[in-house]
Amino acid sequence: MTAMNHVFRRGAVYTWRRRLPRMLVRRGAPAVMQLSLQTCGLPAARRLAAIVTAQSEAVFWAMEHENLSPEEARRLLEHSLRDAQAQIAKHELLALADGAPNAVEAERRADLVSGHAHRLMATRGQSARLSEQDRQSLAEEGLSAEECNSVVAHMDVLRDAYFSQSWVGLIGRKTSKAIGRRNLSALDLITARQVILKGRAAAYLESAAANASDDISPEIILAAEIRRETMTATYAPPSADPAMDRGTNPLPVQPAAGNEACTSEHSDIALTITETKEDVPSDDLEYDSRIDAVCARLVDDKSRDGVDEKFQTQIMTAARILQQVTGISDVQNLNHRHCARFRDSHHKLPKSWGKSPKDRDLTVPQIIEAAAHLPTEKRGLSAATINRNLGLLKQLLDRAESDGIPVSSTIKLDKLRVRSHRRARDDRKPFSISEVRKVFEHPVWTGCHGLTRRLRPGEKIIKDGLFWVPLIAAYTGARRAEIAGLAIEDLRQDENGLWFFDIRFSNLRRLKNEASIRKVPVHSHLIELGLIEHLNAQKKSKIAELFPDMQPKHAKGTYGDRLDRNWRMIVTQQLGNDDNDNSPEQVFHSLRHYVVNQLKRDPELKAGYEKDIVGHAGRDETEERYGDTLPISILKPAIERLPRVFAPD
Repeated sequence: MTAMNHVFRRGAVYTWRRRLPRMLVRRGAPAVMQLSLQTCGLPAARRLAAIVTAQSEAVFWAMEHENLSPEEARRLLEHSLRDAQAQIAKHELLALADGAPNAVEAERRADLVSGHAHRLMATRGQSARLSEQDRQSLAEEGLSAEECNSVVAHMDVLRDAYFSQSWVGLIGRKTSKAIGRRNLSALDLITARQVILKGRAAAYLESAAANASDDISPEIILAAEIRRETMTATYAPPSADPAMDRGTNPLPVQPAAGNEACTSEHSDIALTITETKEDVPSDDLEYDSRIDAVCARLVDDKSRDGVDEKFQTQIMTAARILQQVTGISDVQNLNHRHCARFRDSHHKLPKSWGKSPKDRDLTVPQIIEAAAHLPTEKRGLSAATINRNLGLLKQLLDRAESDGIPVSSTIKLDKLRVRSHRRARDDRKPFSISEVRKVFEHPVWTGCHGLTRRLRPGEKIIKDGLFWVPLIAAYTGARRAEIAGLAIEDLRQDENGLWFFDIRFSNLRRLKNEASIRKVPVHSHLIELGLIEHLNAQKKSKIAELFPDMQPKHAKGTYGDRLDRNWRMIVTQQLGNDDNDNSPEQVFHSLRHYVVNQLKRDPELKAGYEKDIVGHAGRDETEERYGDTLPISILKPAIERLPRVFAPD
């Protein structure tokens, strides 16, 4: 178990104490800094100590470069400590309520992601990006590909939070309040940002190490490196008193009057220190009410719940629109009119918004101004997108209220929803059976010219992701990412020898929701075409993915994105353009609607089979809660009733 540096105990209450670097000790001022951790529990003390020690390095740096006094430094440290205490108390409460056996490990992994994201933003600034080399380094330190993607998403949140104009006012207020000094300069604020990012980077990494089972974990080493980066150019050599530097055998201190002892099962630890009981100011326990900060907490929660990275992008985009069109950066200042303006801004954005990299360099008002010159039919986002973003805004406000942040009672988001002039089922036109068969007459499935000439007729049939993913969609109704992100262990046999796809949350990709978790039998035509042989070949190659060529190109991409361009060209080649020379309306998701229609219209099948096959939620809470999922043996005949899309060889 990792040691706790700079931590002592009197009775059972843990206290953090550290000697100041020599060059920072002022005449007549204390040579040590001491804070009560206000806890009797060893796990909480271990984590708090890691956070305070890491933050102290950044605070010492500020003392050296910004003339921060020892008392100001102590206040800033104490402020960070109280925030950490509030967070830990909440997380421990949630973990207890959850009762999950891996809750502590999940929290540790989340700390790892946060630590690496803060570290990269601290060392590289606003333009920080996660390179392939970074991914390899993180993988060597034990992070999965999914966690690397979470690091990217977390960096985006930090970029919006720490380098935005709204951040300046908040950090100014927080820092002024913490150290008791007004009129901070621009350099003070930049320094504070660097202090916080570096301090939290080391804090999260040491916190992860504190919950690890290894004696010396990579997180401990990396956190130490972050501290050394700050210390090397700033501080004098360590104190000649090794005991104080190591945080062991401290100078004896008499207990202050009014101390109360705590009992603890860890009373065998021989530590001696004072503990001055203090009331924690309630203001220090308040959650940050900035929209960006609430958004970051919501993203963290969703990440732990297994929601995919797409949600993270969507909620951050919605938060960006909200702040830029209203000028409001604090949740407490929002009212119904601001939310209405948020809704109305969607009608003014170009339909192509977000598809060009140039959009990232422009503010939302700038994009709206440029779109004003476009024809009416090219402006305005869809009703589905507007209502989705209103739903995301509701989640953000709900999260703020759950944190104790007051939200205006005037806000009625349900009154802002936009009515669609199209039925939801018409948003993506389904294929007919004749159209599906026409699509699968393409050279990709009948014979192409070669690997780089898949769209030209020839004699080669290449059975890769482009070949298999659309076929599986036509025989399961599964979503593109669900199929493209299948791992080799997700295709297997049940106890009766029936092959099935196990569509579930995995390290490769997430799912849309809990209803998406399901087991879908494999259609016999797929087996005849050689799907099991493909599986066995992938097992021999020791590759995790069933379709490795479907890996996303970019960190924010999803499995199956590579399919998009070829699929659109295939459909256009096979079905042709309409009378106005427009491409066919069908998209890949249209295969899902095709399968649903085939199953619902089959008179031999009972109603509801299609929900278990395609992963739709129940019609109401009763059906969702008490309706049993049909077993594979019953779903297998239903799958076999789907028409064959082309004759086997």
